[in-house]
Amino acid sequence: MALTYSLVYNGAESSTTLGRHTYDANFGTISTGTLLVMCVTATKSPSGASNILSIAQQSGTATISSVTTIDNTTASSTDQAALSIFYATVTGGGTLTMRASDNMNTYGLGVIAIGFTGYDTSTPILGVVKNNALSIDGAASLTLSATPTVNDYVVGFVNSDTDTGSGKGVDPGSGFTEVAEVGGASDYIMTEAQVRTGSTSTNVPWADVRTSGAPATYTTIGGAFIVKATPPVSTITAISTVSGISSITL
Repeated sequence: MALTYSLVYNGAESSTTLGRHTYDANFGTISTGTLLVMCVTATKSPSGASNILSIAQQSGTATISSVTTIDNTTASSTDQAALSIFYATVTGGGTLTMRASDNMNTYGLGVIAIGFTGYDTSTPILGVVKNNALSIDGAASLTLSATPTVNDYVVGFVNSDTDTGSGKGVDPGSGFTEVAEVGGASDYIMTEAQVRTGSTSTNVPWADVRTSGAPATYTTIGGAFIVKATPPVSTITAISTVSGISSITL
């Protein structure tokens, strides 16, 4: 089975209050065996705790694991971007609701979830890379820690804390397809997800992390990884001998 993806969820909490938040994301009906890759994003107060963003199922059944956490703690601005990435294997079909939460002062939470089928169940995720100080405008890039095959998918997430409100203003890199952008009314986030297949490149670029007209940004952070395709299998299906001539069908 070929590796395929679909957007499962993208949304953000709209909040004007700096504090602790939870955000329930209804993923709808998800088939058993689906691999979900998810990001939770926020803009946090620099005087608060380090990045502690989490996600847990409220309904449905899934096994959740952390991929990576990216936390900007060196910015000179009043606020800082935060991003956590997770993956989950859906172990029971039906409606799935995930609850994102923080353990620090934020302005609100954003969630993007992408579903994959046809993935390598033994090692679904590898090549993880992160950066807590990407360019706040113009082009940006990451380098994967492993090399994808042409059948794999590369997934990249980027998040910026914005000057006012929030926004949508990220352009995907060459060869990538933008899956979703997220920004609530006043949660001060600008989050984007992009994917690529058919390439063995370890480069994960964004053409522009702040397009013309997008809100000014103070910090931009990002993470990327490989979703492995099911390995190809070659088998001998038949061996026959007729009149002294052997034939093999592969």
